[in-house]
Amino acid sequence: MINIRYYSSDHGLGHVSRDIAIIKELIKVPGVRVFVRNLSGSKLFADSFNKKVGVTPKRNDFGVINKKNDFSTDNEGTYSRLSEWKSTWDDFLKEEKRFCKGNDISIIVSDISPQPFILANDLGIPSVAVSNFTWHCIYSSLFGKNDPLVKDIGDSYRLASKSIILPFEQDNMILPSQTKTGLVCRDIEKSRSEIRNMLGVSKRDFLIFVSMGFSMENMPGFKIPEMPKGIRLVSNQLPNAIRIPSNFYNSQDIVAASDLVACKSGYTTVAESVSKKVPMVITARDGFVDDEAICSKVEKLGIGMRIPNRDFLSMDYLSNCMEFASRAKEQYNSLPKRFSSLHNEEVARIILSC
Repeated sequence: MINIRYYSSDHGLGHVSRDIAIIKELIKVPGVRVFVRNLSGSKLFADSFNKKVGVTPKRNDFGVINKKNDFSTDNEGTYSRLSEWKSTWDDFLKEEKRFCKGNDISIIVSDISPQPFILANDLGIPSVAVSNFTWHCIYSSLFGKNDPLVKDIGDSYRLASKSIILPFEQDNMILPSQTKTGLVCRDIEKSRSEIRNMLGVSKRDFLIFVSMGFSMENMPGFKIPEMPKGIRLVSNQLPNAIRIPSNFYNSQDIVAASDLVACKSGYTTVAESVSKKVPMVITARDGFVDDEAICSKVEKLGIGMRIPNRDFLSMDYLSNCMEFASRAKEQYNSLPKRFSSLHNEEVARIILSC
């Protein structure tokens, strides 16, 4: 029996989404049991596995605080929350040591909270980091690599036994024993025609999925121009757009049914778009180095167009979006292998090899 304790970041739902894809592969293996700890997406975890996976609805981390109605980080608010969160680590470790010992945990996986690696080191069991970035990279860029809290976070990551590096990764991550893999995200569950029927969109309509994810607590306002003929928008963050049912969580199906995705450059929406060969219009949060790394790679691959925040909100790209999408679609025919298929099973296999 292999019992895995899996820690999924509480920053938005992107980590939760990709971790669900990995865990689905892990539990296919006879004798493997997974116990997840996460608060932000605990309901999504529970609904995805119907009691086949244990879920502890408790927080692991927080990420960053965004300025109200802005694309930039609230540095002062983030550092205050960072100090508060760091002060909870001792309680986290005591609680999780009891859990891991009581459930005979043999592998610890984290995407990408740092303190589980201290836990694994203390317990003498292997740990696996899974991510395209670390909070050490994010906080170093905001507060400097010599900040004491940032140093502690870096030291925690260095304790990982193995690191699985997903595409769109940041440069010079301090994670040890790195293995690069391909795309990880949830595969579709409903066909393009089923989703379009659900949304009331015809097969002739040019459908744009607009999403800023769940990590943007205070959403800036969009300015919706007059819509060009034949273009439809689907979004729960735009007024007068087609709404996604509140009980529908499979964003990857919406992506696959779309002709263009407009999003902030978070890993999961981008990975879902790439896996289904959907062109993108993307924007980055100011000063958020993960967004910068993803934007740069998407542009280099030729499958997406980066635009400034103000143009993203004014939706000026609508006037030539069909022409751009047609050009970008062709680039998918020549993507490197790392970006041309899902590697969920490979990641699960690496985790189990510990």
